[in-house]
Amino acid sequence: RDYIEGPKEGTVTIDAKGNGNTTEEAMEWTFDPNPSFPDFPFDNSYGIEFESLPSTFQKLEQDLHACNVTKYSRESRIFMEHLPTIETCHDILLLFPWIFPNITEDMYFNHIKAKENETWWVLEHKAYLYSDENGVVIAGDYLGPNLGGGTLVESTFTLQYDSVENARIETIKPIKDGNEWSLRRYSLDDGNSDEWDYNVIKLLDDMFDYMAPRVGTGDDKEKHCGEDE
Repeated sequence: RDYIEGPKEGTVTIDAKGNGNTTEEAMEWTFDPNPSFPDFPFDNSYGIEFESLPSTFQKLEQDLHACNVTKYSRESRIFMEHLPTIETCHDILLLFPWIFPNITEDMYFNHIKAKENETWWVLEHKAYLYSDENGVVIAGDYLGPNLGGGTLVESTFTLQYDSVENARIETIKPIKDGNEWSLRRYSLDDGNSDEWDYNVIKLLDDMFDYMAPRVGTGDDKEKHCGEDE
């Protein structure tokens, strides 16, 4: 992803992501980034300064969909200032050295090409949610990684357009089939803990149940929740 406008302008992210039916299956993906890159949470959504780029971030998440399909995903992300040259398998190995466990040296310089080049517009909100001694959930500002405590929550609308120019024009509708609303919640300590605030989880479950039928359509559910998926 090459962010060309907005608070993340000037940042490039490169992801490796794989899915599994269980956490164990998802963790089998060998997606660790190059160890020469610093390993700490990075975020410049709100103009927060960090020491240097590139940096890396890894996570394991459970994906829940409106049709009750569940999967687990392991993702490694590298943050850079410029999009590197990616033309061969070797170029990818410089970023993720173990991503191709069965590759041989004669395959290093096999050429690759991008499958698609797409334009996306993203609206993202972040906040920390807390529950008091009575179980009442309250919200706090997002101050940056590990600075807020509570449960980190991200709500994101992702809309696809056929060009950057059209994405800038509010009256032009996005491409019909390329849109998504997602609600991401982390365990405590920005996802570094095995503990959860279940008062917050209950509230987010109710929020998802309220939002899903209002931002989705029956067509979406039929398309994504068929018997073969």
